Amino acid sequence: MPARGRRLASRLLVAVLAATVLAATQAAAEPTQCQREIARADARFTRAKIRALQKCEDAILRGNSAGPCPDAKTSSQVLNARAKLQSSVSRRCGGIDQTCSVTPDNDSLASIGWDVGACPNFESGACSNTITHCGHIATCLICINDAVVDQTMNLYYGSAMPSFDRTVGKCQRTLGKESTKYFDAKLKVIGKCEDAVIAGNFSGPCPDDRGAAKIERAAIKRDSRICSICGGADKTCGTVDDLQPSLFGFVDECPAVDPPSDLPGCAGSISTLPDVLTCLACVTDFKAECVSAAGAPAVGAYPAECNVVVPTPTVTPTPTKTPTPTRTVTPTPLATSTPTPTATPSLTATPTETATPAETATPTETATPTETATPTETPTPTETATPTETPTPTDNPTPTETATPEA
Repeated sequence: MPARGRRLASRLLVAVLAATVLAATQAAAEPTQCQREIARADARFTRAKIRALQKCEDAILRGNSAGPCPDAKTSSQVLNARAKLQSSVSRRCGGIDQTCSVTPDNDSLASIGWDVGACPNFESGACSNTITHCGHIATCLICINDAVVDQTMNLYYGSAMPSFDRTVGKCQRTLGKESTKYFDAKLKVIGKCEDAVIAGNFSGPCPDDRGAAKIERAAIKRDSRICSICGGADKTCGTVDDLQPSLFGFVDECPAVDPPSDLPGCAGSISTLPDVLTCLACVTDFKAECVSAAGAPAVGAYPAECNVVVPTPTVTPTPTKTPTPTRTVTPTPLATSTPTPTATPSLTATPTETATPAETATPTETATPTETATPTETPTPTETATPTETPTPTDNPTPTETATPEA
């Protein structure tokens, strides 16, 4: 090879090696990109799972699926979303080999704000795995997100049963659909704010004023759409024609959780449609804020409110309580008289009142007039005409003919 060719080849080799070293250096030390990807992947997984489950639950209420959720299609979608979260974290945080294992090229846990020892958990559940590399971060977030989404869906749909009353069914579906939209919108707003903080473009807190305004608009839209379906003829919540929670199926007590933001706690009894709206809004805020905080520890410490022990009625009684009221509720709309379900048996009793045998008895009662016609037979003064009692049968038709118009 000519000398000039050798020089060109050597320069090319040097350039390739330099590029490789630079790429390796960048891949091995990108804590900011790693942090941003963890938060983004966390939000994507949560939003994907809750949307998939919402569609599954909606299909059951529409009568298009026998359930339960998740069905095969939904389970496949959730598994794909989970795999994407794991691969995204490995690709951004796993160094040159893009594998989250204990290797020198991984972003250190300290550099990305995950040097916490163990998963911060959620509502004192089972999400407490040890964290020694980025793969454990994905495991932690999947566990927290599963708990958040499953509990949220249980609140939205756990007490609802398919109803033959179209208004009730539409109300049930609207409650779940609009609440899910709000959850998704809040996660999106908070996630965008957290990404700006991690990137160094904003100092916090999240959400900022602009994001808070978007969340408020999403809440107004949610309540407006729910009231337009569940609020009766006037399409307004809090009036006498509202659908009652016992009719469309909802828990009796709102879960005793407390959103990390400066909002009141959620615990309280539920007896009216406004109570339902308040509970849905409060619990959704709590779940969204906790799942967002879990994925972005660099933005702020994980709120203590997210890992409190929640009283038993939060999860367990919901499925057990709901079958009983919902099964008693579903026939009620069929009776079309919820306040006086006893009216239903009275309706069934009406056949006995209208009992056609009784009407057939009326001819027998008309026969009694013919028996009363026998007093006309009492004109016994003409008993001398008893030989002509054969006309008395003719006399009998005559009164019966007169009895017919009387009937």
